[in-house]
Amino acid sequence: MSDKVVHLVSYAILAHVACHAGPNWRRRYILCILVFVVSIIIEFLQPLTGRTFEGMDIVANFGGIIIGILVMKVFFRRGYA
Repeated sequence: MSDKVVHLVSYAILAHVACHAGPNWRRRYILCILVFVVSIIIEFLQPLTGRTFEGMDIVANFGGIIIGILVMKVFFRRGYA
């Protein structure tokens, strides 16, 4: 499986969890923004651990967060969450 797919799926799950943690959509969006900011910080810190910075990882993380939010919107709309 591609490294970017792993990023996409991982951050979709993180956003899904963040949406469960927020009491309303405003807070859920804030939590998802925080998840995205942390992903950017992690990416910039990776060169300190011997790994390399990859901008496409940030793009995959953001895509995963958007997918996680959309899935939660569908869950809430259908009454599953």
